Amino acid sequence: MERPGLYLGTVLLILSLTIDFADAGSLTAGAFPPAGKFILAESSLPDNESLPIEGSLSQSGIISGHGSGISLNGAFEPDLAFKPDLAFARANELYLEGSYEEAIMIYREIINSGYHSAALYYNLGNAYYRSNKITPAILNYERASLLSPGDEDISFNLELARMHVRDRIETLPDFFLNRWWKEARDFMSADAWASVAVATFIITLLFLSVFLISASVPVKKLFFWLAVILFFLSVMSFSLGLDQRNHIRNHNSAIVFSPSVSVKSSPDINSTDLFVIHEGTKVWVEDSIGNWRAVRLSDGNKGWLQRDAIEMI
Repeated sequence: MERPGLYLGTVLLILSLTIDFADAGSLTAGAFPPAGKFILAESSLPDNESLPIEGSLSQSGIISGHGSGISLNGAFEPDLAFKPDLAFARANELYLEGSYEEAIMIYREIINSGYHSAALYYNLGNAYYRSNKITPAILNYERASLLSPGDEDISFNLELARMHVRDRIETLPDFFLNRWWKEARDFMSADAWASVAVATFIITLLFLSVFLISASVPVKKLFFWLAVILFFLSVMSFSLGLDQRNHIRNHNSAIVFSPSVSVKSSPDINSTDLFVIHEGTKVWVEDSIGNWRAVRLSDGNKGWLQRDAIEMI
C-alpha cells in the first residue's frame, strides 16, 4: 500500500523541481504568439542595402498583462495599454507596410513594459535590419536565439547580419564533450526539456509498476531495463533543461555598439592598447571594475573596455 503513495510523491517532487525552469523560454508571466519566419533571402547585396525578407507574421493569440501604453507618432493609443498582444499585432502590421521605425518603437515599448519572447526579439531584429541598423539587429537576433536555441531561421538571419560586421574573429575549438553537451542543450528550449523529463519519468514509473506486479521473469527483466533507460533519459532531460535555464539567466555575452573601440591592457584610459574591435562584434564579459569591463573574444584574446561601448545580450 505504500508504493502508490511513494510513486505519487516522487512524481510531485519531479514536477516541483521542473516548474522553476519550465517557463524559461519566455522569462515572463505572459507569452507572445510565435512569429512567422522572415527569411533574409539574398546574401550578395551591397553592405548598405537591406536584404529582402520573405514570409508573413503570425498575429494569433492573446496576451494577458499590463503595459505602459503605446505612443505612435506622438499619439497615445489607449486600446493597446493593457493588451500587448494587440500592440504586437499592430507592430507587425506596420512592419509589413514598410514602416520599420514605427514598428521598432512599438516592439521596444512592449519590451519596456516587461514582456519578452523569442518572437518579439526576432521581429525587432528584422525591423532593425530592414532599417539598415545592423548592430541592434544582431543584438536582438542574439536575444531571440538565447530564448529559442536551435531555431534555424533565427540562426540564419543572425549569420547573415554578422556578414556586415567588420571584424572576422576565429572561434577557438571547444572540447568535443563540452561541444556535444551544448549542442544537445540547445536542441530544445528549457520548457521543452522539462516536458520531456516529466513525461519520461512518468513512463518510468509505469514500467516499474509492470515490473513489480508481473509474475513473468522475462517481462520483469524487460520492463526493469526499460525503466532504467527511461529514468536515465529523464535525468538527462532534466539536466539539459536546467542548464538551458541557467544559460539564459546567467549569460555574460554582449555586443559592441561603438563604431570602434580600443581594448586596453588594464582598466585605465592611459593603459596600453591591445587591439581594436568594431561594432557588431560579440564579446564575453568576465569581470568589472567601476565603468570598465574585462572582455574575452571568441579567439581567446582578452582586455578591458568601457561599459558604454557594449550592450549586454
